[in-house]
Amino acid sequence: GAGAEAQSANGILHAKGVGGSPSLHWLPRLGLWTKLRPGLQPFLRQLVQRFELYVYTMGARRYAAEVVELLDADGSLGLRGKDRVIAAEDATSRGGQKGLDIVLGAEDTILIVDDTAAVWPKHAPQLLVPRRYHFFDSSAARDRSTDRSRGPPRGLLSRGKDESAERGQLAALQRALTAIHAAYFERVD
Repeated sequence: GAGAEAQSANGILHAKGVGGSPSLHWLPRLGLWTKLRPGLQPFLRQLVQRFELYVYTMGARRYAAEVVELLDADGSLGLRGKDRVIAAEDATSRGGQKGLDIVLGAEDTILIVDDTAAVWPKHAPQLLVPRRYHFFDSSAARDRSTDRSRGPPRGLLSRGKDESAERGQLAALQRALTAIHAAYFERVD
């Protein structure tokens, strides 16, 4: 039921939500709780059938490693390889920007999904920008792009709701990425 907990071998604590699926995750080496966007695991399992996945974060390598451990615990997404995780220490671009020069593959065949468009000024045509996911108030408060005219931004938790896995941002991204993939291979064939 709700509130049940399980700890994985890597020390990540998973608090079960409604229906028994992990809802909140405690990352002890980082000292923080995180919440994955609803439907993320099925979304990633679908994507890996069509795309090679990378994690590219402006966060530190230890943050990236913890996130990859959470996202790809069994290694089935291919994110466990050192070449699939790019952290701030690896970045060749400066000033908070990201570049594709350190991603394996031809730059013109790479699609980017990032909730911060400003970090990709040289790759805007390849960028899909979902709305940011703010489950916790602290996350919403750090987001300078949120409307503050009606007071401090609030996360989904304090509003008593969550994003729909079936109708939310990941479902929209899934449709867009599937269409882009199909169009690309129609053009290539």
